[in-house]
Amino acid sequence: MITSKNNSKKPLIFALTCVVLTFILMIFISVASIYLQPEMFSSKNISVVKNETRLPGVWKLSFWYFDGEKSRAIVVKNGTPSALNVSATVEKGALEMGVSVDGKEEKRISLNDIDSNYVWDLSHYSENSRIVLRLYGDAAKGKVNVNWND
Repeated sequence: MITSKNNSKKPLIFALTCVVLTFILMIFISVASIYLQPEMFSSKNISVVKNETRLPGVWKLSFWYFDGEKSRAIVVKNGTPSALNVSATVEKGALEMGVSVDGKEEKRISLNDIDSNYVWDLSHYSENSRIVLRLYGDAAKGKVNVNWND
């Protein structure tokens, strides 16, 4: 009884070719992302053990170490939101929040000094104003809750 073995190396060569092409594609995508966003590696923005919740009208962050900047944009429509409610607990470091309206920074406060809720009045901004909330951390540890539901 004679059995013939199929010693074809075609499947092995095909698999090896797929692995090499995938590796080349990964390198190409990495180089392209560095080329398109060079600030990704030059900017200081480090978060360790961070939990972020982004829901309509709510922005919550808690972090063990935050050094850098986070942002969230909202648009005024039909007079809402009319106010921002900000509460924060900072255990270490420095934490600030800034509000920019249509590209101009309007106000910046230290969240280290907030004892209870801080209410930020937004009612005087015009319709379709783009409000950008920026959180600036310097080796900070804590929690931030921002709510703008009317």
